[in-house]
Parts: sequence; structure tokens; C-alpha cells
Amino acid sequence: RIPLLIACFVGVLNLFLDPVLMFVEPFKLGLAGAALATSFAQYFGAFLYLQRLFQSECFRFDLLQKNEGLTLRDVRNFMQAGSALLLRQISNVLVWTGLAAAATRISVTASAAHQLCLSLFVVLGYVHDPLCVSGQILSARYLLKSRALGRAVAVRQLQFSFLASVLISIVSQLSLKWVLPFLAPQSAASSVLHESFKVLRFALTLFPISGMVWSFDALFYGAADYAFNAVTLLVAGSLAISATVWVLTQNLGLISLWTVLLCVYFLFRLFVHGWRFYISQSSPFFARIPPAEKNPVSSPQNLTSN
Repeated sequence: RIPLLIACFVGVLNLFLDPVLMFVEPFKLGLAGAALATSFAQYFGAFLYLQRLFQSECFRFDLLQKNEGLTLRDVRNFMQAGSALLLRQISNVLVWTGLAAAATRISVTASAAHQLCLSLFVVLGYVHDPLCVSGQILSARYLLKSRALGRAVAVRQLQFSFLASVLISIVSQLSLKWVLPFLAPQSAASSVLHESFKVLRFALTLFPISGMVWSFDALFYGAADYAFNAVTLLVAGSLAISATVWVLTQNLGLISLWTVLLCVYFLFRLFVHGWRFYISQSSPFFARIPPAEKNPVSSPQNLTSN
């Protein structure tokens, strides 16, 4: 609940500061004001997260008591998880930055349309994100009890994620002709709106692919499968950047860049995640379950313990 409240507060703070710093005297900073508002809101959110973290029990430790508090093993686990998340962010930044740079080399209209499409795509990703976070927490908790229970929770989360992604895709496409003019500035050219509408139709149709990838990412991070995610992101990012360079050499349009994003960067990860989840024997969610765990729900012991 606390991370959700902080995230909502950061979003509201950003929305409040954007028009103030961009248009209100004595600031009136324009685009620099928008960047400053986003930076301030994110830094303030990071401060709230750190304050909450240092108030938690895991950072209250006594050096004279070996069985309590933070240990070297805890630090190593934090470093492994942090390294994987850092690699994920670096891969995302490189791919998204490469796509933006490629869009600017196509045309000014393509660059403006790309930013408009990206804004809506990110907002929809944030709408889908709470489901990923809840699935990550629940699957990680039940994996500690039983692999069968953890897998069952993960499968149910994937089902909900797919349904939610399809619903977001349908609702977004139905409301696109009203939402797009609202997001675009009044001075935007009709060519920008036309290009954005065409790209968003394609991107929203394939939005369930990205939703499922985000869900798989969360599940494997919750299961501490850091090395797999790191390798997958490295390969997918390399393929996406190579495909982006090829699109530029062929003088293809903006929709080709989004095809690279969804059908190379996301679709490749979806196939690899599916293989890891359902087939790979080294997966934390592998289906080979000991006889005692095959029917955990109907077992009297599990019924009493849960």
C-alpha cells in the first residue's frame, strides 16, 4: 500500500508542477519547466522511499547480535537484485533512446508523433503495472511455501494480466479519437495527429504482448531469477538496436520503428519467458512437482496451514 500511495503522490505532484513551472509567472520555463517538474517529483519520491526503507525493521540492526539485522548475505542479495534491475533500466534506456533518435532522423513529424505515442503507451503501462507488482509479491511469498502454490499464483496472475491487457487495448482504441487530441497541443499539425493515430492503432492492438512481458518480468524478479532476466534483456536489446539501425538504412517509416519495439524487443522476450516458465527445468516455476505437492489445495495439511 505504501509504494502505491507514494507513486500516486509523485504523479499528482508532477501533474501540479508541470503547468506551474511551464506557464506561470515568474517561472514560465517552457519545456525546461516540464523537465524540472519531473525531476523534482522523482527525487522527492525517492526521498520518501528511502525514508520508509530506513524506518523498516531490516535496517535496524545491532552489530553485537549476529542473528538480527542486516547481514552480508542480505547485502549480496540486494546487490544481485539491484544489478539485474540496473541492467534492465540500462537496456530500456538504450532501446527507447535509440528509437527516439531514429524517429528524429526520419522527419520532424515522425519525431513529434513518436513522442505523442510514447506518452500514451507509458501511461497505459503504468495502469497495468500494479497487477505486475501484486503478482510478483504474491508469487514470491507462496514460492517460499511450495513450488506448486507459487506456480499456481503465477499462472493466475498471468491470466489476469492477459485479460487486463486486452481490456486496456480495447478501451484505449475505442477512446483514441477523443484522447489523442487531448494529449496533443492545439498547434499540432494534422499530419502529426494522423501519424500518431496510425501508429497507436498498431501499438494498442499488440499491447497485450508488452503487458505479458511486464508480468513475466515481475514474476521472475520475484522468484530471484536475476541471471535469466539479465541475459534475456541483453539479447533483446541488442536485437532491437540492430533492427532499428536496419530500419534507418531502409528509409522506412515510424510504424516500422514501433514494429521493432513490439515484435522484436517485446515479442522475443515473450517467447523466451514462456519457454522459461513452462519448459525450462531450471526455472523456479518448472512444472515437475513432487507427489506431495501435486494437489496442495486439497491436502488437509495445507488446508489447515493456509
